[in-house]
Amino acid sequence: MPITRVKQILGGGYIYKVMLVFRLGSTSYLACIGMDYINKAMFVIRLYSPNDKVQVNYNTDHYPEELITHLKQESKKIDEGFYSIRTWEMNLYNNQNDEFNFLVNLDE
Repeated sequence: MPITRVKQILGGGYIYKVMLVFRLGSTSYLACIGMDYINKAMFVIRLYSPNDKVQVNYNTDHYPEELITHLKQESKKIDEGFYSIRTWEMNLYNNQNDEFNFLVNLDE
């Protein structure tokens, strides 16, 4: 399915969505978990992030170009901890019924 068609289906939204990010031990790497709406699958990728500054172009040339573009757009939020597993909250909204299906909130 062409990407433009997928964007039309998703209402001009993203093909990928970052769900949460966490640091891998005491290393300079982050694990980024998200959703791939084209393949209807979750993804997990490793991102280099020395000193809490994510380097999206570092060793990511084997990932899809659209994913890298999306991660570049979200890099400021990743750096600021917006997607941190410590503050993770996922909302699934059903537009047809105008209601929340469920809410997951992880509190420490």
